[in-house]
Amino acid sequence: MRKILFTKYSNERDPRFAIRTDIWEESGKKGVSKKACYPQGKKHVESIFNIFQKLENTFQNTKIQINQCNLEEEQLILEYLSGNTLQEILDGLLKQRKIEEFKTILQEYISIIEKTAQTKFVITEEFQQVFGKIQESKEFFSAEVTDIDMVLGNVIVQGDKWTLIDFEWTFSFPIPIQYVIYRILHYYEKSNAFRNQIASWNLYETMRIGKKEQEMFQGMEENFQKYILGNYVPLRALYPRITPGVVTLPQLLNSQIPEEKLQIFMSKDGIAREEESFYFPMEQGRVRAELKIETGTVFIRLDPGEALGVVIIKKLEWKSGEKCVIKTNGIQKSENEWLFINQDPQIYIEVVPKDTEKLLIEVYKNYGLESYAQEIIKEKEQILRQKKEILELTYQLKEKEQKIQDMENTKVWKTYKKYKKMVKGD
Repeated sequence: MRKILFTKYSNERDPRFAIRTDIWEESGKKGVSKKACYPQGKKHVESIFNIFQKLENTFQNTKIQINQCNLEEEQLILEYLSGNTLQEILDGLLKQRKIEEFKTILQEYISIIEKTAQTKFVITEEFQQVFGKIQESKEFFSAEVTDIDMVLGNVIVQGDKWTLIDFEWTFSFPIPIQYVIYRILHYYEKSNAFRNQIASWNLYETMRIGKKEQEMFQGMEENFQKYILGNYVPLRALYPRITPGVVTLPQLLNSQIPEEKLQIFMSKDGIAREEESFYFPMEQGRVRAELKIETGTVFIRLDPGEALGVVIIKKLEWKSGEKCVIKTNGIQKSENEWLFINQDPQIYIEVVPKDTEKLLIEVYKNYGLESYAQEIIKEKEQILRQKKEILELTYQLKEKEQKIQDMENTKVWKTYKKYKKMVKGD
């Protein structure tokens, strides 16, 4: 008899895509099964099985393998694999500052994926139904079938073998392979504050994904999330829809209703996903909320709006009264105050106590940056000066190295070296 060890419902979706995943044990052996939550989802489960062999063919003779999969009684049965994910391995290298090894592994993984794209990408009606209409900025190539969710957390590493354990979102129509690479980089960097350091490495540009392509792929991603949801409205989206808040007459007359919201991501695997996020309204830049923590949550991210500004955290603590340990992509100005000089401010909680039930939040955002303007300008000017000094010193060093090299190639220098050897010999 099968004993259920873990169950995950991916049901905040259109009924066509809502599935239940079970990890179970039977006769001492573990396995994984996926089945539709509703009758409308049976076709989606069958399509995952049907795409399995095509993916195997796509990656044959490479390090990437596809997790073994069978269809039994309208449910998928997959092999349970133990081991570290590629994401965990790269995190370890990042912590040890083994940057070159990190880049080598990441480049190898992406290179294998990129080589599967042998056909010129063309926009189809099926593509537009899922990803919307796009304006191509350059020529792209696509594979016969494309798993767009090859994020690093979906790959188990066992020796020299990389096994893709989740291939639910695989499509058989053309998709730019660079979009898959964009998602790999985007979800790795953005789902954890510790990984923000890779933002300065220009990995997108290295992978030939420019600013225009990033904007295009972001639009595709937003449309893809809408496609998953369909007409379904998740519970997290109901509050801001049905309770816009109380608006006073002066506010209405002066059009002072703030448009920003506090976006919250709760994750059980360390990846912040848009489709699993929810919002609280920020009335005049303020939000006070009591957040229920789902069992198994290991990572929380708070995005206080998208505009730059000063965020004051008056309260961010667990129900026990213990303050949260946080990281941000801003500049800490005081104990409770952070300055965000770039858009999309983010606050990360990477340690979530096991038995905690609630998170108490009280945050205020000040959009008036006049008092900080000079400070920001000074900081940016200092960074620019330092960069300029480094460039100048690098140029001077190269110039001196060239002079030494030129001098060593002269007849006088070669004669001097011979003379020096003779003197030493004596």
